[in-house]
Amino acid sequence: MALKNLARFWQPWLRGRLRVLTWDGQPIHHTLAATWLASLGFVPDYEGMTLYLGSD
Repeated sequence: MALKNLARFWQPWLRGRLRVLTWDGQPIHHTLAATWLASLGFVPDYEGMTLYLGSD
């Protein structure tokens, strides 16, 4: 919830999405954080994981 609230606060600068490409210096897909981010609504894409920000 806190991450989504932070993303809403930054929304004017994020252009509708929040992307994570690396975690602790590693590609996000190769970390345990990818599972955690997916549970928060992030979706995998080619380079990383993206949270698409809606108007909810």
